[in-house]
Amino acid sequence: MDTYAGSWGLLIVAMIEVGAISWIYGVFNFIKDIEMMIGEKPKYFWWFWIACWLVITPLLVKEKSFFLFKNIKFKKLWQKKDFGRKI
Repeated sequence: MDTYAGSWGLLIVAMIEVGAISWIYGVFNFIKDIEMMIGEKPKYFWWFWIACWLVITPLLVKEKSFFLFKNIKFKKLWQKKDFGRKI
């Protein structure tokens, strides 16, 4: 029963997080904040970071959501007809 409890919640949180950081707040503002906290890093490090937030992560989240939606299988509810009682 608990098999799928984490996947939908985590997927929705990941979609909101990627959207909020990448397109609403802005990747470059996010990078400036991180650089202020950890100090200067080489430029190739930041280009990799930008690629992850703008391209790689959204593609992986979309692929995961497509995979989950594709593999949903609905089952009929099973119910005992006599409910364990004698009539």
